[in-house]
Amino acid sequence: MRSNSIKSYLLLGLTGAIASLALTSPALAQRRFGSPRWNPPQPSTPVISETEASREDDTQATSPPGDVELSPDNPNPKAPADDERTITVTVYRPDVFCENLIPRTEQVSPNQATEGAIGHVLKDWAQGEFRLAGYRVQRDDSTRTVNVDLRIAPDAPRRWASLSTCEQFSLLGSLRNTLLQNPELDIAGVEFTSRGEPLRF
Repeated sequence: MRSNSIKSYLLLGLTGAIASLALTSPALAQRRFGSPRWNPPQPSTPVISETEASREDDTQATSPPGDVELSPDNPNPKAPADDERTITVTVYRPDVFCENLIPRTEQVSPNQATEGAIGHVLKDWAQGEFRLAGYRVQRDDSTRTVNVDLRIAPDAPRRWASLSTCEQFSLLGSLRNTLLQNPELDIAGVEFTSRGEPLRF
């Protein structure tokens, strides 16, 4: 009888030890028994190669000084402060059929009127699959031509070639009309580039 009790006690202890081992956290198990040779990635964690990661880091690190940075949390950093003196400009956006540009008045800072007008157009493009991360404006006073250099976010899944005709019209058509149709901006020509390369569709 006593022998059976001892066997039952030992069996109960062994079962408890196995259950405790099964519930041990992976980190603790690795410390006790060593790391496995291969850890499969978790489904929710994207796997990025070292080359892709370094390329993305380089893209973010080489943003030219003077760029206006856009983000979903701050889509129009050139918007004037509430207590700042402003001037009125006309900003053009497409209608629901993507056939015509509809004018709308907006307020911008007189010291950065061009950037402010551009910001009102680009704030709609600071999020989504095709997301702009920033832009830079350069003006040639001798020809009154403005170059708008647009920068796609490194993590945006879509590139320039993926834009539909409607999207091109919504982005570049809106920008062009907004810059050319405001006498206060004194702009005679507009050019678009992306990181210095001319945009052609």
